[in-house]
Amino acid sequence: SIGPGQYGYDQSVSATGLADAVPGTAQIGLPFATFAMLNAHRADLDLPQIPVLTGAHGIGGIPIDLMDDDPTTGDTTATTVWDSFTFWHRQAMARAAAAGRDVVAGWHVFNHGPAGKLMLRGAYAAEWRGLQKDSEAFWDSLGMPQPRYIITPAGGETDTTNDTPGSWSVVDDQLDLAEAGCAVLGTCDYWYPIWDNQVHWD
Repeated sequence: SIGPGQYGYDQSVSATGLADAVPGTAQIGLPFATFAMLNAHRADLDLPQIPVLTGAHGIGGIPIDLMDDDPTTGDTTATTVWDSFTFWHRQAMARAAAAGRDVVAGWHVFNHGPAGKLMLRGAYAAEWRGLQKDSEAFWDSLGMPQPRYIITPAGGETDTTNDTPGSWSVVDDQLDLAEAGCAVLGTCDYWYPIWDNQVHWD
């Protein structure tokens, strides 16, 4: 959720290798915390730790219709998030292969924050399912098995200037998706500075 993917990777520059994430640095963000939590849970169950390659699909606060390049499920005027997502995964797979490692898409986290708060009931769920289907097609194109999905809760914010009666239906849509088995609804609790002083989903 933080880093060069937010602004769009320079796709003329190839990745050079794999490196360990360092807790406490500015570039950790949601993916590291999520999968550190996963390994902490494995440790609680006396299961072996697994190496995890993390990236993010999305930017905190971005509308969901800006997260892919499919004109039937998104706004194709801005495809930075989708282009960065697909570029990063191809680069990561190439670097892993060069290191003699296989990559399995175990979990896919969509991160976009509370930007869907004004969407009508059912609209967010339809957009999300379209995005999920597009990402599943991408995994298929790479010959990778389908991952399990995590939705980060839309939550709330203190900026209510645009709220209207019936807003925040996105929360009900997310519960519907989780109950239908499309995804796990969850995120990890960790503290970090909030640049706009709003109360976000975390």
